[in-house]
Amino acid sequence: MNDQNPVTPPQSQQAPSVPVSPTPVTPAAPVTPQPTTSGTPPPVVVAPAETGKKTPPIDPKEIISKIKGMPLKFKLLGGLFLFSLMLVIIMAFTTPGKKVVSTILPTPSPIPTSTPIGEVKIPSPYATDPEVVDLDTSLEEFDVKLRSTDLKEDTLRIPNLDWDVNFKTK
Repeated sequence: MNDQNPVTPPQSQQAPSVPVSPTPVTPAAPVTPQPTTSGTPPPVVVAPAETGKKTPPIDPKEIISKIKGMPLKFKLLGGLFLFSLMLVIIMAFTTPGKKVVSTILPTPSPIPTSTPIGEVKIPSPYATDPEVVDLDTSLEEFDVKLRSTDLKEDTLRIPNLDWDVNFKTK
C-alpha cells in the first residue's frame, strides 16, 4: 500500500470536521482534594496474591449460617435452580421415550484361504551346501524323535475324587 497517497472517501462519506485547536475548559471554582471525614486516609485493599498469603479456607459452618439467614424466597429460588440443573444433567445423559434397540447384525467371520505357492525350482544358492544339508537332516531326525515320544505320563495322574458329598445337619 502506498503511504504517500492515502485514499480519501468522497465528500459525501467524510465525517464532519473537528476544530483544529480545541478550547481548554476551565473550572468555575478551584479544585482541591477534600480530606475524609475522619481525617484518616481510606484503607488500601491488597489482594492476597500481592501479599503472598494464601486465601483462608471456607468454613462450612459459615455457609450454613448464611443460608439460614437468607429469606425464604431466595432459598426456594436456589433450591429450584439446583433441582432444574440436576434435571437438565439427567436429561442430557438419558434418552426420552422408547428404548434404544441395538440393530447390530452379526457378520460371518471370514474363512481363511491359503494360496498355494508354485514349485520352487532353486530355493537358495546355499541349499546344496553341506552344512545346510547336515542341519536339515538333523532337524528332520529331531522332528521324528519328538513325534515318537509319548508325553502321556500315567503315574502322574490325579486320583479320582468322590464328588458326592453330603453334609448332615443337626
